[in-house]
Amino acid sequence: MPALLVTAIVVSLERHRRLTPVTAILTGLSTLAIVGGAILVTFSTTAPAFASDIAPRGVGENSLERVDALELPTL
Repeated sequence: MPALLVTAIVVSLERHRRLTPVTAILTGLSTLAIVGGAILVTFSTTAPAFASDIAPRGVGENSLERVDALELPTL
């Protein structure tokens, strides 16, 4: 959907002959940002991080200790 919006803006600017090099660069950068974001979202959803990936060895997802309010450091 955002790519359609960028395309519509570029076509509109070209029709009115107001597509300057500055606006061409800006629309190109915004298109790259949209494509990069789509790639990042696709990668993030296909390879999510799990708690077991970052937990130390020997600590499973079900064996994480519960932290009580009494164990938290006080100021």
